[in-house]
Amino acid sequence: IQDTGWEAGAKELRSLLSAMGVKVNSIPGCMPDHGEATSCGRASLNIMLRPEFCRRTAKVLENMSGSESLRPSMGAPIGYGATRSFVIEIAETLDLDPSRALEIIDRDERSVRRVLMNFDRLPLGLHAKGFSVDGESSTVYPLVRWMHGTFGMAPRKIACTDTEYSDEIAEYVAEAGFDEPI
Repeated sequence: IQDTGWEAGAKELRSLLSAMGVKVNSIPGCMPDHGEATSCGRASLNIMLRPEFCRRTAKVLENMSGSESLRPSMGAPIGYGATRSFVIEIAETLDLDPSRALEIIDRDERSVRRVLMNFDRLPLGLHAKGFSVDGESSTVYPLVRWMHGTFGMAPRKIACTDTEYSDEIAEYVAEAGFDEPI
């Protein structure tokens, strides 16, 4: 597993989804126990956090149980914008109210912004600085949006190991007015 913080991430996602009344049966890529792994087929919705790794699994689950699969439009829930979008898309698909989960996200963002803004030059020191990112497109896409949108940083080089979110990345970068760094 490349994401060394996956346990904290899984716990946070479970908490946000629970705030909407969603029970998470399993997070297959995060080393589920036997009970969690076998409960995958009972899900009302299969959420593809990293579709570049799980499209085939999602298709098998769809065929076996008839459960729908969701590909988050902004990639993995990394950063506040992508996490909000993730919560809203799940709520819309399951016809749930996302307000409690969105309140949690908003509260956390306000807290982090206060900390960042207390460092005199940190946000300004990053503005217009270049960055490069290399990885799976479901991670790269929300990172590019977050680094540019939050800190005003400029993508200089973007490399993806797959093409899952390549169109979305190219569109975002073009709309932001950057030469294509992909």
